[in-house]
Amino acid sequence: YHWAVEEKPDFIVFGFTTVHIAMVLSESLGIPIVGFILQPSRRIEGTGDLFLPLDGLRRPVQEVFRSPGFLAVLTQIFEGLGVAAGLSVNQLRRARGLAPCPKGYSDSMRHYDELARQGVPLIVPVCQKVLSERLVEELRGFRLTDFVFMRLGECDRLDAEVSDFIKAARGKGRKVFAVTFSSMPIGEAPILRLAVEALTSPVLQGDAGASSGPAMIAFVGGQEFDPPEAELLQETHLLHSQGRLLVMRRPQPFGALFPLLDAVIGQGGLGVTSEALL
Repeated sequence: YHWAVEEKPDFIVFGFTTVHIAMVLSESLGIPIVGFILQPSRRIEGTGDLFLPLDGLRRPVQEVFRSPGFLAVLTQIFEGLGVAAGLSVNQLRRARGLAPCPKGYSDSMRHYDELARQGVPLIVPVCQKVLSERLVEELRGFRLTDFVFMRLGECDRLDAEVSDFIKAARGKGRKVFAVTFSSMPIGEAPILRLAVEALTSPVLQGDAGASSGPAMIAFVGGQEFDPPEAELLQETHLLHSQGRLLVMRRPQPFGALFPLLDAVIGQGGLGVTSEALL
């Protein structure tokens, strides 16, 4: 709020985690706002699947806690009570002379509903062609555009280690694919287990075995919190010596890498998905 008063911007661009802050600034200072939304949704969705064995015993209770209705109630509570030292959305609004959030429970994200009603641009860098009709309808009020591709020109070069690995694999007639989960906290050990299992699978190796099986580039940068055990490291070193596995800790420009690959295993993030589709 202070810097908005000081700088007097012509407009403010906000992301999906700062919607309420942008609305407070716009309403109190009369500054136009524009949304740039990377994870668009107008519905409060239930949380994820069951993960632990004991979760099966607690499933009825968990289904209630994970339901959109229960999360809608929590949304209403946190808007009024806040989560950090009592600071809430309603307190922020009242401090600037604004009306509090409307009361009542809804599985719709009412801030997006209000912004759409007022015609505030909500730009989503996702191509409509990759979405189902149901999702397109659900995202009414958002402006679907196209994917955003970052290109750095001369800097968009692969490390020689990567280029040489791909070239050697192609020389032996191998298919080459990559596995990357970007910033999603998967862990180095699970990623390498996936790589070993895929590369040693009889289905992928074919009748000729390892001599003609595929090659993989596994990106593990930022996943060091779950390191591989000694036995797994031995398996990865063996595959590396066969020219079938390259473990990379440094990021590579996907725009330069993906055109050289036969397949990509990813987490479904915007960057990986758009580059793979391109």
